[in-house]
Amino acid sequence: MIRKAVVAGSFYPKTREEIINFIERNITIKTERYNALSIMVPHAGYIFSGKTALSVYNSINIPDEVIIIGPNHTGLGAPLSIIAEGVWETPMGKVQIDSELAENIISNSKFLKADALAHLNEHSIEVQLPMLQYFKRDFKFVPIVMGNYSIQFINDLSNAIIKASEDRVLVIASSDMSHYVSRREAKELDFLAFEKIKNLDSLGLMDVVYEYDISMCGSGPMAVAINYSKERGAKEAILLDYTDSGEVTNDTSSVVSYAGFVII
Repeated sequence: MIRKAVVAGSFYPKTREEIINFIERNITIKTERYNALSIMVPHAGYIFSGKTALSVYNSINIPDEVIIIGPNHTGLGAPLSIIAEGVWETPMGKVQIDSELAENIISNSKFLKADALAHLNEHSIEVQLPMLQYFKRDFKFVPIVMGNYSIQFINDLSNAIIKASEDRVLVIASSDMSHYVSRREAKELDFLAFEKIKNLDSLGLMDVVYEYDISMCGSGPMAVAINYSKERGAKEAILLDYTDSGEVTNDTSSVVSYAGFVII
């Protein structure tokens, strides 16, 4: 299948030239880059969270194989869904799905289903691709959408990815942080989650998100990324950037916040 871009022109620019212009206006030259095991990047409109996402992509070496795990905002499809074949198309060109890796992940999971429905209108994965395409000319990827954040599902997907992949695979957790609270409240809540992320504590992350009702939409994907990274010998999680929508709207009474992490 060819999964066409559905949020080009809304979440991010609609042409290749506009995307490149946005990226090159918002990056600085990096002389050293991390060999990351996983990263966390936001998925809001580029005008709000693009600089934060770029701060991460511009700081890592991107391998030939990437797994992107995003939340299911639409509620469609299976609770844990993957597209296992075909290509995704953005204004930057087409990206091939790594069918072999996708099938290996499916075969090691009890819950993951090959199901395109959850992906048809989901933006959390699509918005990552143009940035990846800018920094890496040729790569394959596996798109996974999570609609169930139970520990059972998190552990199942973590173990499936660990068994199916090697350490050359980069796991990308697509997540925004707090939604529609004041800047002060967002910072207080987000840094409770950041403490768990920095400690590489996936269970602690899910506990604190639940206990304090933190509206971090990709906590499940991030928990999977932490589990994968720990199995691959991760030593630390580094917060590269943190901001919120109030930087653009000048309204700090109700913001969505964004963070960029790299796990090495």
